[in-house]
Amino acid sequence: MPKVLHIIPYFNFYPPKNGGQLRCFHLVDQISRFAKMDVLLYQNPTEIELGYQNRSPDIRFFFPGSFNSSKDLFSFLPDKLKIALRFRLYNRKLTESATQSFVSFRHVLQKLAANNKYDFVICENLETLSLSRSIRKLFPNSIIIFDAHNIDHKLLKEGSLLYKKTLRKEATLWKFADRFWACSDDDRSMLESLNNHRIRGYTVPNGVSTLNEFILNKHSVYNNILFCGSLDYGPNIQGLIWFNRFVWPKVISSMLGAKLTIIGRGLGKGLEELKSVTSIYLIGEVADVAPYYRDNFIAIVPLLEGSGTRLKITEAMSYGNPVVSTSIGAEGIKIQQNVNVLIADTPEAFANSLLAILEKPEIGEQMRRNARELIDAKYNWDYIGLTIKESLLND
Repeated sequence: MPKVLHIIPYFNFYPPKNGGQLRCFHLVDQISRFAKMDVLLYQNPTEIELGYQNRSPDIRFFFPGSFNSSKDLFSFLPDKLKIALRFRLYNRKLTESATQSFVSFRHVLQKLAANNKYDFVICENLETLSLSRSIRKLFPNSIIIFDAHNIDHKLLKEGSLLYKKTLRKEATLWKFADRFWACSDDDRSMLESLNNHRIRGYTVPNGVSTLNEFILNKHSVYNNILFCGSLDYGPNIQGLIWFNRFVWPKVISSMLGAKLTIIGRGLGKGLEELKSVTSIYLIGEVADVAPYYRDNFIAIVPLLEGSGTRLKITEAMSYGNPVVSTSIGAEGIKIQQNVNVLIADTPEAFANSLLAILEKPEIGEQMRRNARELIDAKYNWDYIGLTIKESLLND
């Protein structure tokens, strides 16, 4: 049985509340079915282990407090100077600043190396790649895999300093990792091209649990529309503002009884204008999304930028909600227009797609059944787990 170390730089890993946390939670679950796993993150393990009860006995969790830091020649220096010098020494980077992952996790890696060997080390988030040199030194036979949730530089302002720094990091993945996972074929191809094909990628899409209940009777909620997604995420904010200004007026002028409910973590700035719209209910974070999928019919994904695979689409499909999305919102999912989703990229087309379902709910009824069939066949986590196993063991 292979042994895997998974480095996840989250302070709030369990219970998972956003797309990144959900992806990592299920990756750990699936990998632990065929491998022994050590997971390194910020959250105290006592808060996490409940989430994996009755799943696998082969998972151990560690956090910075699991071990005391070892003394070295920098130990008696002021903290800021100590951290900077350690980072520059171990990574041979004279200009870059130490990352939180390096500061918090390196001493744990040193302790784990005393009694463990890993076949694979999986790194989430670009900042964990600052540990790459230490990983190669401590676990020289390990294969390092970077898990790319998005093409991060595409989410930043083009030409900005952070954009250039992130693009440079993504274009040199081959220096820090041996393989990478991407959420979609498009993202995989882009990262391979950015790296001049010096590193091989595998598509490991985001999935959903097929335990989500498919709601059979939706007749009483046909006029209800739902948006579910992180509300402090720039592309979601931008998309909702676009929808409110250019799409929603066209919808409610033709369908006065329509209403939109918006739920999601971290209600951020920029959505104030939606609060004054009487047909829009801006709820924010909720303890459980299931009742909202049950009490609404159409799910919308009005994204204008971003990358990766939209968990909000596969999640909505799994609950039995017909989806109207932009092309960007549906990237990475093997959907079929007019079969299991409606794709629309202009305000007029988006409004007309919504009205098509609002005026003839039977269209949405057929779409949502087709969509659930797609989820069961291609986007449930057990199916994706087989893809992960193949990418690890059969290369």
